[in-house]
Amino acid sequence: CVVCEPFVFLSSLQLTNVVDCCLYYLRAAKEQVTYTKWTITRKGSRVADVEIIAWQTSENAPMATARAHFLLV
Repeated sequence: CVVCEPFVFLSSLQLTNVVDCCLYYLRAAKEQVTYTKWTITRKGSRVADVEIIAWQTSENAPMATARAHFLLV
């Protein structure tokens, strides 16, 4: 799962709790290459914010977006 890549990376940081997670499907995907851009930002000493954008033809027309907050150990 392309959108799940950041979550696999974050699991190596010893996360304890998912504080919040929202996934928005904006349009249907086609059988072609899907690109993602994700940003992990530390908010304070105990929370990480993850933002993911997935698109196929143009970054200005995303097919899905996600945002999650994790409590760090």
